[in-house]
Amino acid sequence: QPIIKVWAKYPKSAQDIGLQGTAIISYQINKDCSITNIILIKGLSSDCDKTAIEALSKTEALLKKYSQICEDKTDTTEVQFNLK
Repeated sequence: QPIIKVWAKYPKSAQDIGLQGTAIISYQINKDCSITNIILIKGLSSDCDKTAIEALSKTEALLKKYSQICEDKTDTTEVQFNLK
């Protein structure tokens, strides 16, 4: 099975003020590879949080596209926003 990773685009508003940090998101993945119950556990800024949630939502389509075997479970993910 391929490793699926979706990158969140760093919001310009956060870059402009030098904002860095981590957004933590909890979510439910279902047997049909749908992602539901997305909950922001730790936010960074409204723009970064929105971007992180959108990136996680895109994962659903990729799981289905690559015929991943999914199981019902709750998981969390960290989305890093770091200036380089």
